[in-house]
Amino acid sequence: MSTSLSELIRQQEEQLAELRRRFEEKQERLTNLQAKRESLLAQLHQLDQDISILTNELGVVNPPISATTTAPAPQPTPSAPSSPTPSTPTQPIQATNGAMAATATADSMYEFNQPRLQDFILDVLKQAHTPLTAKMIAERVIAAGYRTRSRHFINVVQNTLRGMMHQFPITFEKRVGYLMAKE
Repeated sequence: MSTSLSELIRQQEEQLAELRRRFEEKQERLTNLQAKRESLLAQLHQLDQDISILTNELGVVNPPISATTTAPAPQPTPSAPSSPTPSTPTQPIQATNGAMAATATADSMYEFNQPRLQDFILDVLKQAHTPLTAKMIAERVIAAGYRTRSRHFINVVQNTLRGMMHQFPITFEKRVGYLMAKE
């Protein structure tokens, strides 16, 4: 009986050792994937900045998303705000996925000569005295006048925040939100 018990213990120890080996392999893979994700996010953030700079320099206008449009699009209005001002907020509407999207203007086109999304987010976080969720930040950015056609604006804000955390003193706590770190 003791032989079978010692054999059972040995088998259990072998299984435990195999499980630990698999666990360590998966932990290493997870660490590598997280590092790769951070690297790709940093590259994406840099590309977004480069695109934003170029579009601002060129005054590029974003055409309507619809591929079925055959008529030439109307020209954008030159009275678009050039900085986030509380006196000219766009009324946000609730998108079907829970994201906030700005109401379309009559010409359904946006100029890219507005401040970067990062600037709006920094202003919102600097004014906040408590942590804010990505949804709250997205709503306040829209209310401050940021114009977007994104149906998934909350995701855009979250991705921008992730990239900004490497450049600015922004902290994030799960189930609490984002906050500018006190310096």
